[in-house]
Amino acid sequence: MFVKALIINKSGQDVDDTIIGLWADPDLGDAGDDFVGCDVDLSLGFCYNDGADADYGSDPPAIGYDFFQGPLVPCEEADSTNADCQPGSPGGLSYGVRHEGMKNLPMSSFTKYINGDPVYSDPNDAIEAYNYMSGILGVGTPFVNSETGETSLFVHADDPNNNTGVGDGVWVDSDDHASGDRRFLMNAGPFTLAAEDSQEVVFGMLIARGSDALTSVTALKVADQLAQLAYDIQFALPESPVAPNVTAGTTGDAIILSWDDGVNAAESYIAEDVIDKLPVPVAFDTTWVTDITFDVSNDTTIVGPDTTITSDTTFSFIQVIDQIDTTFEGANTSFVFQGYNVYQLETSSGQGAKKRIATYDLIDGITEIFDDVFDPTYGETINRRVQYGSDSGVKRSITIDTDGLNAGIPLKTNRAYYFAVTTYGYNPYGIPRTLESPTNIMEIRPQIATTRGDAETISGTSSIDATHGSGASDGSVRAVVIDPYAVTGDEYQVSFHLNADSSALVWDVINTTDGTNLISGNPIQGGVDMATGSEVGEGANPIIEGLQIIVNGPPNEFKDFYVTQNASGAIAGNAGASADYNGYPGMGRDNMENQQTNGSTWFITTSNGDNKNYEDFFPYVTRYSGGYGNPGGGMQYLIPDDFEFRFTETGSKMLNRTTDLVVDTPLEIWNIGDVADPSDDFQMMGLFNDSNEDGEWNMYQDDSPISGASNDPYMEGFYVVEHADRVPGTAGYEAMVAAFTADPGASGAYEWATGPGLPLSAPGQITRVVLLNMTFANWNGGDVTADPFVVDAAIPETGTVFRMVTTKPNSASDVFTVSTSSYMTANTTFDPQGINVWPNPYFGYNPEERTTLERRVTFTHLPEADGTATIRIFNLAGQSIKKLDHNDGTQYEVWDLTNNFNIPVSSGMYIAHVVTDQGDMVLKIAIVQPEERIDVY
Repeated sequence: MFVKALIINKSGQDVDDTIIGLWADPDLGDAGDDFVGCDVDLSLGFCYNDGADADYGSDPPAIGYDFFQGPLVPCEEADSTNADCQPGSPGGLSYGVRHEGMKNLPMSSFTKYINGDPVYSDPNDAIEAYNYMSGILGVGTPFVNSETGETSLFVHADDPNNNTGVGDGVWVDSDDHASGDRRFLMNAGPFTLAAEDSQEVVFGMLIARGSDALTSVTALKVADQLAQLAYDIQFALPESPVAPNVTAGTTGDAIILSWDDGVNAAESYIAEDVIDKLPVPVAFDTTWVTDITFDVSNDTTIVGPDTTITSDTTFSFIQVIDQIDTTFEGANTSFVFQGYNVYQLETSSGQGAKKRIATYDLIDGITEIFDDVFDPTYGETINRRVQYGSDSGVKRSITIDTDGLNAGIPLKTNRAYYFAVTTYGYNPYGIPRTLESPTNIMEIRPQIATTRGDAETISGTSSIDATHGSGASDGSVRAVVIDPYAVTGDEYQVSFHLNADSSALVWDVINTTDGTNLISGNPIQGGVDMATGSEVGEGANPIIEGLQIIVNGPPNEFKDFYVTQNASGAIAGNAGASADYNGYPGMGRDNMENQQTNGSTWFITTSNGDNKNYEDFFPYVTRYSGGYGNPGGGMQYLIPDDFEFRFTETGSKMLNRTTDLVVDTPLEIWNIGDVADPSDDFQMMGLFNDSNEDGEWNMYQDDSPISGASNDPYMEGFYVVEHADRVPGTAGYEAMVAAFTADPGASGAYEWATGPGLPLSAPGQITRVVLLNMTFANWNGGDVTADPFVVDAAIPETGTVFRMVTTKPNSASDVFTVSTSSYMTANTTFDPQGINVWPNPYFGYNPEERTTLERRVTFTHLPEADGTATIRIFNLAGQSIKKLDHNDGTQYEVWDLTNNFNIPVSSGMYIAHVVTDQGDMVLKIAIVQPEERIDVY
């Protein structure tokens, strides 16, 4: 607690030697077992117990008082160590303003009183009071440190944790007196209070608890330092994260917690920290010099055919920076969202046991967080783990079916359990390094629904695949059932649009049954936040109406290789051109017999022998698609475009990379963009390696890497390059041909461009590589070891069109529909025969009772939201004992084992008659009351 005192001198005269005194009579628990002491550096006076306390037990707290803002006075020459008086300091604080050249007085003396003591007695008049305020006894003699024999203005200024007994040099209260009823007076002064002047003094009262009386003193000092810091910056502390909005669902043996909707305050948490600054270097210590001496007594020369080695007496000195001093005076730092914690607690108040049962954190390399914290067990500050992240990815739900506080046994139906979900933030420079939201504790009971059938789905295991209603993407949407009893049976629509700055595709969810907009602008696809590029995990997807909506884009890869036309024209249903036995996707070898009219068959593949399998092929041939040396280069730069390789009468020109000559070939290469839109097509150019060294692009007498024998020859490998402008038509192709023809020697510089939309890497560069080491393999086309070399076809026939199809991401034209009608639990009629009472029999104890005098049994399976019930309890003589009216919307009602006059009932058998709108139920209840014993006198 902070207390502000305003002192005004209205006397019309200056008051010299003014002292402000703060008097306290702590009476910490039992007033007869107290000690007092002070910490001069902290301006802290404190009271602690002599071991265990009659009221607090074995771990009594310590209480303290601190001058957070002492009287404001001018700085003096002797104040060279006072922070307020340093050059550049804003000065002392008063009335919320810093005053340059002024300082706040700290505690100037600390004295103690002992109730009934003849020497350390309470003051009897103003003179004695002023003496105590001056740091001396009321009779005017100084306090003497019994350990050193020296006088002192500060009584018992040593740490009682360091005390081992009389004569140890540590002056504490127990050295001079037995514990008892203590008071103390802590003071600040003297100073002159001018006429009509005023002083604003702020002090605080703190309490802290460790594992025993002495560790509580240490805990108090830690708390005091934090409180002083908070006051010094006028409470400009970073805000803690907000707690997530948690929804609880239940089954008969499990509890389902889910939280937030994916676009929430918890995960957007960022709090500026004006206290903990970035470190900056301020000084370099270069005084440490390491000298390396080569001391050779005689010069030696070794002469060889090619080398002469001479040694001499050379001295080498190396100056080393021994230390870089830093100061934390850089820019402000910030706490940012890092994860969620899930706790189970023993009680609704938070008292008792508490266990962390799960942590879900960002995937960012920040896992376990360690910090310096006060540990009450050790009674000191230690570095220990304070957060338990594991790069698990953010999750929004958890299903709990075991009791974490009770050896992991299964949860019991209708028992009350207590859980909380918190948010925590992290600042690597913060003190502390992590802040956590308030622990909002929920009481939850696993329960069997009174008007719903059994849930056939288990939370998190049932998945509903969405129907792709419109659009051409290869993405998918599914709904995972998180809370089966929250599923509505409604239909939902998932659609896409660009976010506000068009940087990412986001998605919305509408309940089309009732027209409710449930999710707006969510950026997560495939566990990646598309707006930031951060991997967050699928568990970060939002949960609505019992469902977690999972949106996935397709993997970035090729979807199919096939032939659309041959010499006779279009092929019905296309023909496969994919080596499926090596994992190549799509049609594989389907309809290959119709691929060519001449009976030959061809695969799209690579000429590189180390990448014959598809899993190696597609990252290899696309590794520079985003530009040479571009760390983000690869397949994603090709998507969503498709490509065609057309064997035509006119063909196109390709660059022979072996001779640097542009030559005619039968192949045209096209980026066809959207297959349904010919207007976006543009021609590309090939660059081939003349393996045959015959100056032409043609068949190479070697076996294809995808071959299982020696009978699959292939065309010479080639690169595909595109013009940087990507303009539809042939203009870009023609410009590349002209450039390579005019300056073939610079072709290498032309090829290695950066990725689409990125700056070109060389002056005058107009091309960039799209595909590397592509080829066409003639499957079973001829024995490559034969001489002469004979194949069934030396080249795909004129008119052949090969197509490479990439996967298509989700787009604004895609719409998915999720139907939950078959996943909703059936509605049932309330059955009063399910009404019960727990525990029954009652044997003097209910584990849900929290105090010695609390007694309770709980009626279960009562009517919920729209129902009511009346419970009448009778003894065996038929006398009415208690009437309970149930109308709170739950299926529970507590009887506190009292009668209608709130007097505890006796042990015995009772009859409960429960009346509901759907029928009655009669229950027998056995009550055995505990023996009553007085345990407090």
